[in-house]
Amino acid sequence: MLNKELEASLNGAFARAREKRHEFMTVEHLLMALLENVAAQEALLACRADLDQLRRELDSFIEQTTPLIPVDDEGRETQPTLSFQRVLQRAVSMFNHPDVVKLRVLMFLLLFLVSKNLTPLTYLRKVILVV
Repeated sequence: MLNKELEASLNGAFARAREKRHEFMTVEHLLMALLENVAAQEALLACRADLDQLRRELDSFIEQTTPLIPVDDEGRETQPTLSFQRVLQRAVSMFNHPDVVKLRVLMFLLLFLVSKNLTPLTYLRKVILVV
């Protein structure tokens, strides 16, 4: 259902969260990972987004709000938040159409832009210049 680019972004988001010993994998982690994707970068730049500012703000938010797994708790794994699970499920159901063979990065980015009450939406709106 996911194309390879989106799958790589999801894996990258989980890898970054695990590497930093974050207790939770959030939608902010996902958006941060999408910023490494060329198609997402091109789409955001076409909207005149400031990608550096977006990265800084997301990184700051993640570091300030995400609890860490204690160093001595080797058995605990990073877990996706309910919001992350909802966004992923919504994307899959939203694009579950015969004409959509695979869920692509740009579709996922679009989902962030049309969703309500997601922190990444706030950051996206701040860095995209509306003409």
